[in-house]
Amino acid sequence: MGELTSYAGLIRGAGTPTSWRPGQVLIREQSAPDGVFLIGTGLVKIASSAANGRTGVLAWRGSGELIGEQSCVDGGPRSATAVVTRGGTGTFLAARAFAQLMREHPGFAESVLRSMSVRLREADRGRVDLGALSVGARTAAFLARYVSRDARSGSASGGVVDLTQQEVAEAVGASRESVFRTLQEFEERDCLRRDGRGLITVLDVLGLEARARRG
Repeated sequence: MGELTSYAGLIRGAGTPTSWRPGQVLIREQSAPDGVFLIGTGLVKIASSAANGRTGVLAWRGSGELIGEQSCVDGGPRSATAVVTRGGTGTFLAARAFAQLMREHPGFAESVLRSMSVRLREADRGRVDLGALSVGARTAAFLARYVSRDARSGSASGGVVDLTQQEVAEAVGASRESVFRTLQEFEERDCLRRDGRGLITVLDVLGLEARARRG
């Protein structure tokens, strides 16, 4: 969430506490924007439908992150669907209250817009990766970016990726089997470690970034 972290209390004060369960749809693509969600705990998958009906994963959002703000800013329909993959709690802030906070707190508004810009850049990078990089390079790039995100940033040495291998596969547009083999390769190179539950801990962000650059 980066700079928005300092405004979490502001959002909670103006919003409504809520909880969600796995499989629950928080935001539905093409629906009218009714508000934003601040994730306290849990994990949410952001996905969008292509013209051929297939669904692509755009991002994963977790603790401390805001979702649904784009449509509330521009007034357009929701551009993606947000589905809970791990139950948790958070805050719902109605669109009217969100707009009021944006007007009354310029620093908050600036932080929201900056966060949106960063996410658009990440989305552009992801589209380029999907068309130009191998599964290995896409996976390396995704893992490196994931642990470097503000909300769960580690360091150059790494951090925890709180996604299953299937979820990583969805994020990079590859089969679970291909990603499993790729993760095995990265583990052998000491770039990451997996435990018995499949939890991924990145050990070498720079190594993954170097692998991504090789294409």
